[in-house]
Amino acid sequence: MDGIVGEPAETGTASSGAPETLELLGASFLNDLLIEGTRFLAERLQEDMNMQREALACRDPTRLLALQFAYWQTAAAQYGAQAVRLSELANRHVAEIRAQRRPRGGRRCDDFPI
Repeated sequence: MDGIVGEPAETGTASSGAPETLELLGASFLNDLLIEGTRFLAERLQEDMNMQREALACRDPTRLLALQFAYWQTAAAQYGAQAVRLSELANRHVAEIRAQRRPRGGRRCDDFPI
């Protein structure tokens, strides 16, 4: 039955590989994406709170400017690193899905003589 939690939906055809495996890989990707996103947001929230605390305690404008500059540099570096992590995560899961969809034995699409 489609739409019931805990039961895999019927997708694909018999020749498309194991639909249940593909669904599990998709669910695994979403789970990893949520875990990584939550971890990153918690890390950034901590950085934001630290910046606020330091900025509120700061009495020197030049020190405040230096704090803000360091904050934005750190944020840019962390967001860049997060983009790389998410890209690597997606690439890994796409490779797993492609490996599951690859035909077993027989002819491949690219083996036709020209």
